Amino acid sequence: MWFWHLSYGYAGTLNVLNTLDFSPFLESLVNGKFATAESVAGVVPFHIGEEKFQKLFLLVDGIYPKYSRFVSSLREPVTDDEKIFTKWQEACRKDVERAFGVLQAKFQCIARPIHTIDMKEIGNMAACCLIMHNMCVSDRVMDGDVRALYDPSTSLEKDVFEAGSIQIPSDMEEILTKVYGDNDTGAPKVLDIESKQNAARRQAWSSLIDAEEWKRLQLAIVKVGPSKWN
Repeated sequence: MWFWHLSYGYAGTLNVLNTLDFSPFLESLVNGKFATAESVAGVVPFHIGEEKFQKLFLLVDGIYPKYSRFVSSLREPVTDDEKIFTKWQEACRKDVERAFGVLQAKFQCIARPIHTIDMKEIGNMAACCLIMHNMCVSDRVMDGDVRALYDPSTSLEKDVFEAGSIQIPSDMEEILTKVYGDNDTGAPKVLDIESKQNAARRQAWSSLIDAEEWKRLQLAIVKVGPSKWN
């Protein structure tokens, strides 16, 4: 029940996809900050069976895009391995829901609407509650070691996965047009600092929507089986 990320303050009626689009977490996957944090924490690379991976993965439901870091359950599992994988994946996502339930039970200010505090104070309050929650988790399961590292390597044969359509966030569409324009060669038009940064973002984005890498991760987890996941 350790929280790694905080995102708040979205106004209006939102669903999972446009919240993801707005989230600074998605931005961190594109601008390299999350990859840097993974490297510094020492949690990558890790192995699933005989496969080696350089990026942490996240468990999501079927509505999320098939990003290379996202592991979703199978809508219609057929084989025993697929059924076991889907059961494990969905059970782990329930653990995430449990974490939110515990957080809201501990801190009632997070469980209720806020109308009279400005956004800065709301952010401070939310961050403070998450920090205290993580401290409680540290005392309970990490022997008080607040610097303990999560190791995903301790915690899926059939070609049945197909990459679905990928939704590109609006800011990435603008960047792709700005950097690459109508250039058929695919090379950046301008070699200034901003263009280099945008080119790096495009490379990171291409890695995130890599259908083959998404497929390799899913198959590796299905193939290994639950006996070696923990």
